[in-house]
Amino acid sequence: MPGVVILSRVIDIIERLYEGKIEVKGMPAVKFLAPVRAEKEVVLSLLPVAPDLLRFECRMEDLMVSTGSIELAVFGH
Repeated sequence: MPGVVILSRVIDIIERLYEGKIEVKGMPAVKFLAPVRAEKEVVLSLLPVAPDLLRFECRMEDLMVSTGSIELAVFGH
């Protein structure tokens, strides 16, 4: 699975979690550590670092496949 597909799914999930109250401004750090096969489940973990910054990790079984940070524009505050 291409890295852009993984990042697109991460962004979609974040936008749903924040119910349209954020916009992704950028991804200052992203690392792809292992290939992802389309038939495998990928588990996303999110960690808020600041009101406008999230860290994320994507795992396939016990293998870390991607990690990075996402800058957000937060609306309604």
